[in-house]
Amino acid sequence: MREFKKPLSIFMASIFIMAGILGNITAKAAVIVAPTISRVGLGHSPLIEGDTRTFTVTSPLFVGKVQYRAFLNDVKSKVSTEITTGYREVVDGKDIFVLPVTKAFKVGDYKLTVYVKRAGKVGIKSNSLGNYDTYYVSNLKCVGEVLPTISRIGLGHPLITGDRRTFTVTSSTYVGNVQYRAFLSDGKVWTEITKGYTEAVDAKAVVVLPETRSLSAGTYRLSVWVKKAGTFGNIITHLGNYDSYKVSTLKVSGANVLFHRKGIGYMKITGGSGYHMFNGGSSSDVEIYINGTYICVKRYDYNEIDLFPYWSTNLTVTLEETGQVLYRYIPPNKK
Repeated sequence: MREFKKPLSIFMASIFIMAGILGNITAKAAVIVAPTISRVGLGHSPLIEGDTRTFTVTSPLFVGKVQYRAFLNDVKSKVSTEITTGYREVVDGKDIFVLPVTKAFKVGDYKLTVYVKRAGKVGIKSNSLGNYDTYYVSNLKCVGEVLPTISRIGLGHPLITGDRRTFTVTSSTYVGNVQYRAFLSDGKVWTEITKGYTEAVDAKAVVVLPETRSLSAGTYRLSVWVKKAGTFGNIITHLGNYDSYKVSTLKVSGANVLFHRKGIGYMKITGGSGYHMFNGGSSSDVEIYINGTYICVKRYDYNEIDLFPYWSTNLTVTLEETGQVLYRYIPPNKK
């Protein structure tokens, strides 16, 4: 009996060891890195009856090619309409993909569902609509009431490291008074610029938002909310209430500074194609730098920036009292 138990124990131990090995192999083989959608761009919100819309989508955390498929579901009727007609063309996960334009919206609530999968692969999940790797859902609202919508956000001249900025905003297509609220994001944190809603103003007026903090180099998103003055706002979120909003993207460059003088008296700047500038401050502060294809002259006394074509502009900075040439810029192709 003892002789029988010993071989049996060895046999059972072998089975458990093999099961563990096969289990590990199976687990490792089943690991699939699936793309996940990080953001769906909805444009302004809410939708107004009759609007059409092209949504944008991106999966920047995935390394590789992907394909998208999208459906729009009417919450009340429960009717689902495909926007894409199957999976769309192959794109890089980091790229922003523009979905096909929708049909005109009617008043109501909608759910936008965007599916994503690895390009050329069968999705690891499936439902009645087909296969996919992961999906993203956004809620949309279409209203019939005429609400204020932002028609323009003024970003001003190109920004460089250290700049502060006062943006402008107007809702010129709306008749009546409105209030604005604004936020700025560096890609990590949203910071409120306005400290709540502004005072009521005429929608057609150009409103100057409060000045931002000093900005470092990078890409920023400016989100401006608007609502009818004195109302609660038609859209309710965990961040607050609004009738509609508009988002603009701005870039702050690390400037290539060529010349910067401060507190040395009156400086005269001449050059360009007939350009003639004079900085009249008794303690002038002038900076000349390259930003993209422009030579930029920033005059701090007046908080102004003048832009000149990089390849065709000659600039000379002189000290007015003595005529001393402080700096001369000659385009590279003319040296």
